[in-house]
Amino acid sequence: IYKSHNHFAHALSNTIYKVKTSKGTFIIKLFEHEEKDTIDFQIKIMETLGENGLSPKLYTTKSKKAILHFKKPLMIQEYFEGKEVKSLNIKEAKNFGIFLAQLHNSIKKLHKNQTHWKIGYQFRRKESSFNAPTIHLDHEFKLLHTALKEIKEEKLKRGIIHGDLSGSNILRNSKGEVMLCDWDDARIDYLVYDLAVFIGNMFIKPQKLYTQTIK
Repeated sequence: IYKSHNHFAHALSNTIYKVKTSKGTFIIKLFEHEEKDTIDFQIKIMETLGENGLSPKLYTTKSKKAILHFKKPLMIQEYFEGKEVKSLNIKEAKNFGIFLAQLHNSIKKLHKNQTHWKIGYQFRRKESSFNAPTIHLDHEFKLLHTALKEIKEEKLKRGIIHGDLSGSNILRNSKGEVMLCDWDDARIDYLVYDLAVFIGNMFIKPQKLYTQTIK
């Protein structure tokens, strides 16, 4: 029996609801603009992670299909009672690194045709609009570009990554368990890119650089 629902307004490309019923709480995601192969890829990722205890359960039809089709394709997922991760101490950061390695390893055998993400785009020079009064950006960018030239791209391991590890996509419950949501940017890319985005979003702030935690 339906009880209530909440719309997640921060979800930009798709429509997501938290729905409470007499049988529990669920997440319903309506795919607004995604192509079929992209949706199928997300489903495969979440099913595989669910089998390894790294993602909430996906509900399927009697014919074992995770996607339902009404006016738009949608999926129903078990609700994970967690809060957005806004900060981590050194121990928590290490534990998240272990979790991320387990996640990458569990989905490494899945395959996807490459889309608009070009291989190695991270190594192309790009200007930044990031404003941090306490960090000397010109000097930092020079160091960054020097370091990038020393990295051999062909030696970096590639696999399936989440692609958007910001705080709003990382949830943690009262037991300390972590789950990731929003796999819309999932793709085959450098595994270390997930870690770099996570560090950038979590530990590099306009007001402070959390050097010890990053190390």
